[in-house]
Amino acid sequence: MNYTVEEYIEDTLFEAQQRLCKSWAPVDSNVEEVRQMLRERMHRGLNKYGVNTDRTDLSTEEWIQHAIEEALDLAVYLTRLKKELKPRSI
Repeated sequence: MNYTVEEYIEDTLFEAQQRLCKSWAPVDSNVEEVRQMLRERMHRGLNKYGVNTDRTDLSTEEWIQHAIEEALDLAVYLTRLKKELKPRSI
């Protein structure tokens, strides 16, 4: 994974903060996992599309449409998983 200098510094400082804070404030492993997934997703998006969400070429309506489409995808994935949880009748 390629990091910019700023991202490397941010990660290094975050890791140092984690080490310093362990004695008084435990790191939430779930938050850290989401943080890492967001960073990886950001890099994949930059590599795939060449832009990030700081882009200015989309209107507010277009951003809303993107969000709706992402939410619809989530609903489809959750519906599929919910079906797996239901007991199967014979």
